[in-house]
Amino acid sequence: MASTLKINTLTGVTTAGSIAVTGEGNSTTTNLQQGLCKVWVNMDAGTTINDSQNVSGLTDVATGAHTISFSNNMANANYSPSMSGKESVGGTHSSGGVDRLLNPTRVVYTTSDIKVTSINLSNQLRDLHTNTVNIMGDLA
Repeated sequence: MASTLKINTLTGVTTAGSIAVTGEGNSTTTNLQQGLCKVWVNMDAGTTINDSQNVSGLTDVATGAHTISFSNNMANANYSPSMSGKESVGGTHSSGGVDRLLNPTRVVYTTSDIKVTSINLSNQLRDLHTNTVNIMGDLA
């Protein structure tokens, strides 16, 4: 029989912020806190934040260069970002244009922000239609 658990706060017994979750196959555990995305952003052309978590601002530094500021700092600069970008070729997607996926490249990691550059398929700096950044790591 299925059951429903309704709570507002989870706290680890040994360490308040550490909760182990049994993984697939019931033979391994994963730390819940370590597995959560700490920062994510979806932005248009590096100037508009469409949606985000733990992002306090976005600075358009130059064509294809952007700084994403965090609301809550990371514990160190050894976090793991995952980035992707998209630009429309031949018009917008809704007008029959073709979307190409592109990969923004990292410039600088700090505990309070990440600086990224976006390049097109010709390796030129470009403000892409949509950029996304997801960051895994420890918050300060």
